[in-house]
Amino acid sequence: MSRRRVTEFLPFLLPLRRKQKIWCFYQKMKHDGHRYARHQAENRLPYLQYECTQGLINPDSGYDIQYQYNKAHNLKVVSRRMQQLIIEPGEVFSFWQLARGADHDDPYLPGLGLHDGKIVPVHGGGLCFMSELLYWMVLHTPLTVIEKHPHLVISLPANPNAEMPAGIDATIQEGWSDLKFRNDTDRPFQLILDFEEASVHAQFRCGQPPQYRYEVSGSELVYSRKKGKIFRTQQISRTLYAAESGEVVRQEACYTSRSRIDYPLSPDTEIIEEDEG
Repeated sequence: MSRRRVTEFLPFLLPLRRKQKIWCFYQKMKHDGHRYARHQAENRLPYLQYECTQGLINPDSGYDIQYQYNKAHNLKVVSRRMQQLIIEPGEVFSFWQLARGADHDDPYLPGLGLHDGKIVPVHGGGLCFMSELLYWMVLHTPLTVIEKHPHLVISLPANPNAEMPAGIDATIQEGWSDLKFRNDTDRPFQLILDFEEASVHAQFRCGQPPQYRYEVSGSELVYSRKKGKIFRTQQISRTLYAAESGEVVRQEACYTSRSRIDYPLSPDTEIIEEDEG
């Protein structure tokens, strides 16, 4: 029998435990030796490295559409801390270093989030959309990802209005998990986030002409069943092209995305049976 946590039989301690966890989370970053990016420039850097436009509203969530509009509001709130952010050589981007307290003046609205294994409205729900968008963009740059966490369980179907493959997955939870990437190049990069009502146009710009163009793709989604649970697997890879000549420099296998699916699939979805061992 597994040992029970104190908060399981003393649930009133949960808020205190959460505050303690978050305090330790930021204290660790304070002393980890990283130099975190914080400067938001008035002007935009001259050269475009990558840009994309993503839809914010997922009509296939299966929940009240108002939560999607609340998510869009929350994303606009947190983006104010990141808009036109400069990431100098040697600096590290941390989602939570920037997002901490972002809703002080303009509060977050209830959005969908996972709590105790169930999708429920939570304060500030939907911020994982931003971490996933940022991760997708970083894959199109020479920036180095140093912390990224996948969702173990996917509770909502993919947004049909998103450009990203379903396997682009980067969850964040204050006090527990962050998205961090470092600028190991000799040139500054800048993050741009321009919002429309139901979409965001995102860019990475840089101080010098890009050396490479990056093409990121996902393999066909594979659904499988093991011990009664459904899993979704996708291979994410990228190809680097010389910016001037367009010649292929190299191809890279980035990672394998594999998560348990906790939403109903279409009846005609092909599901492979896995070995139970």
